[in-house]
Amino acid sequence: MDNLAKSNTEIAPDASSPPSSTVATAPRKPNKILRALLLILIMVPLLTGLIFYSFFTEDPWTFKVARKPGSGSTLDNHTTMEDGDEPALQANIELIMYSDEPGIKNGRFYSADEVVIPAETMIIGVEVDGQFRAYLPGGMNSMDQHILHDDFNGQPITMTYCDKSDCARAFIRGDLDPDQIRMGGFNGKAMWLLIGEERFIQQDSETPLEEYPITRMTWESWKTRHPETTIYVGIGLVYAQTLRDGDDQLPKGAFYED
Repeated sequence: MDNLAKSNTEIAPDASSPPSSTVATAPRKPNKILRALLLILIMVPLLTGLIFYSFFTEDPWTFKVARKPGSGSTLDNHTTMEDGDEPALQANIELIMYSDEPGIKNGRFYSADEVVIPAETMIIGVEVDGQFRAYLPGGMNSMDQHILHDDFNGQPITMTYCDKSDCARAFIRGDLDPDQIRMGGFNGKAMWLLIGEERFIQQDSETPLEEYPITRMTWESWKTRHPETTIYVGIGLVYAQTLRDGDDQLPKGAFYED
């Protein structure tokens, strides 16, 4: 009997505990650490892909955005392109980039006999009081070389060239510091000039600088008419071998200032 009473005592439910059927399990909260890890696992490959894309695309310095429906060209009629032409763009896509690149201030110039340039290559030419100078567009293709600050025969000229729109314009700086005329980016159709703190489309007739006349023709035609010309071919090998050195071999360091 004592053993039976002891057994009954051991299995008797605790009066202070609720019946098992009434015990409710609290809902488990999402693990914040787990959620953070999942987010990292998703974002890291995405960001890595974007970084690689920006470095290895043909035009890594541009961004693609949708063109507003019905929006027309922002170019005015002051352009070197043929009437009706616009820079080649994908339908309904604009490439927009903001930048702040200083112009080249230490350009080097060569005589016609010092360069090797195909006869049919187009150049940009200027004349200042009977002196002639040519600029090779291919030497100004890079984003940080679209603007060249020149002082030619006493005239402070800033030459600008955009390879996207094939637009070339020259301006008289006057007393304006060259650092105040910079490459401001690309608006989807043409280059921006950053003059002071304000951006102007390169072709804009409202650009607050006096324009200097230029001529565009083949290198053969230009040097035939002006055999005493000098020419700017760019800084760095951005176009092709252009300097002559005996048997037309590229001299070491020829494209760079000492």
